[in-house]
Amino acid sequence: LGIWWTWGILLRRDVSAPIWRLTLRAVWLGIAALILPAMWYLAAYNQGGEKFLRLAMEENFGRMTGTMSYASHVKPFWYNAVMIASGLIPWSALLLASLWWRPWKWMHRQALTPASAGHASILPLKNVSRRELLCWIAVIFVLVFYTLPKSKRGVYLLPLYPFAASLIADYALLYASRFKQATSIAVKAGWIAFELYAITYVAIWPLIVEQRSDRHVAVEIEKIAGTTPIYTYINSRMDRFYGVDFYLGVRMKALLPSGQDCNRLNGGSYTPHMINMPAEHHFFIAIPAGDYEMQGAELKEYFNGCGYSICKAWESQAKTRDMRQPLILLKVNRL
Repeated sequence: LGIWWTWGILLRRDVSAPIWRLTLRAVWLGIAALILPAMWYLAAYNQGGEKFLRLAMEENFGRMTGTMSYASHVKPFWYNAVMIASGLIPWSALLLASLWWRPWKWMHRQALTPASAGHASILPLKNVSRRELLCWIAVIFVLVFYTLPKSKRGVYLLPLYPFAASLIADYALLYASRFKQATSIAVKAGWIAFELYAITYVAIWPLIVEQRSDRHVAVEIEKIAGTTPIYTYINSRMDRFYGVDFYLGVRMKALLPSGQDCNRLNGGSYTPHMINMPAEHHFFIAIPAGDYEMQGAELKEYFNGCGYSICKAWESQAKTRDMRQPLILLKVNRL
């Protein structure tokens, strides 16, 4: 709505014209746009209660204001600019170049200047199309809005890409019409670059990703555990074996309470005495190697005191993608 409102303000034929009608329309559109999300949040609150509300407040307002209870995706101010430039490769070079040497005088499109005489345009630009103006406003709005918080992620910038792509297409057609010979060479070079890009990401990159995947860890765990329940013990309120659990069919269950409960119970750190003991007599526990080194003895003492035997069944040779350390699988049996 901020993008649309700004665009409408800049397109006014009369600078002195009041803006309350446009503002009122934006307010009503904003209220209408909140109806569907409000229905979802109400349904989620009815199911999750205060726990969901705390999470929603932290992940939205806390992330925006930098008041989250943990450091999440904290990046420098220039991070978003780098993400956009890399996300639009190779076309980002054309978009960036247009900021310095875009030939405005070559563009003969619908002008922003009013059709009737006697009215001043709010903009000094004379040959910028309405669509181009909208695209630039959207790019700037999204970039600035998501640069303000300390927490930054490339996925937040997805609304920016359609507008940037429209600008790139406009400038590519413009330069092609002015520099035909150079354009022919650029097209051939671009086609070769595209073929290399396609070969890399279709044939080579999957092989690289497969070697770095957690699939092989999940396969080994499946061989050892079979259908026996698998639990996790991770001494971190935010970390999970996301990749391994995905390849296992989402069957891992946490032995420890949630991060919010941990903060209330023990000042933010876990101990084996906080374990929600499973009902099964036989099960496995997946634990990061670092946590096992720090709390392995305490964990063994706690389970032995509860009438269980516990021993190491397997340890991965490679680090898992999510935890960035090896995974240790513990076998637990009731005595």
